[in-house]
Amino acid sequence: MNIFNSKDKLNLFLHSKSSFDILSGVNIILSPEFYWVRVFELPMTSPKEVHSALPSLFEEFIDIEGKDFYVKKLADQKYICFAYDEHKIIDGIKSANLSLSQVNSIHFAQIELESIVSSTALTCMKIDNICLGFSDGILVQVPIQLQVNTTNNIDISSIKLSKHFIQVRESSKYITAKNSYLLSTIMILFTVMIFAKILINNQIISSIPNEIESLKQEHSMPSSTIATNSIMKKLKKTSQEQIKLREVYKYIFDFKSKYGGDMISCNYKNKTFLIKFKNIKAKKLVDYLEKRHVLSSAVVKEEIVTIGLSI
Repeated sequence: MNIFNSKDKLNLFLHSKSSFDILSGVNIILSPEFYWVRVFELPMTSPKEVHSALPSLFEEFIDIEGKDFYVKKLADQKYICFAYDEHKIIDGIKSANLSLSQVNSIHFAQIELESIVSSTALTCMKIDNICLGFSDGILVQVPIQLQVNTTNNIDISSIKLSKHFIQVRESSKYITAKNSYLLSTIMILFTVMIFAKILINNQIISSIPNEIESLKQEHSMPSSTIATNSIMKKLKKTSQEQIKLREVYKYIFDFKSKYGGDMISCNYKNKTFLIKFKNIKAKKLVDYLEKRHVLSSAVVKEEIVTIGLSI
């Protein structure tokens, strides 16, 4: 076990055989066995663009189903990219006697350890009895039979962890058996409710034609749709005409309330209003009515103004 301080958190190197007895919060550095890494040169300008392309780039090397990805930019159009299985990392954390609530951040050994040993030399870095070495710029676990130039356990207490890290959450992909049964029960109940609602709606829909026919018979309405539509069209036209008439009447009576005068009569026949006023200037009345309507006639006789207004 290798434990080292980093500010107020303990930093742990996690591999498949790790075991810890710690209750405080920790930062984790992952052994290469928990991820896959490749360096790509791509005509892209940002890690975000690269990240969206990683599934297709990695599927040549690994089965990408259930994998997540991370990108670090090395230089213009050059990126180091990681694929990892969140399930496997969570299992590794639990197997090491840690809980996810203790984990503050999770880092890749590839990034955090590259500053310790030159990437050009296959030097074995011994960490918690695990030997790691760089080969062609990639950190790998060195098999026992190939362990040469082995250093002692490396003091990495002075390492300042980078800003490059991932986080995993059990709730995102793991469902306990208890929760699984609960979710299954909810889904079954939800399905039954939907099915019952569909049956009820179908019954309501099937009864609508009979109810419509009953209403037609009760109110002596025609049975055919064409005849019904014809009646509706006539009623709509009549309604629109009545609305128009009310608007004209209101406009005429508004004149009296605004400008005075005495209205002698206001009659409507054959789509024409015949309006008679006295004690009012004819021009003022004509100008007012012409703002909205077409006048068919305007006569002044014996101080009575008679206006014909067509609609």
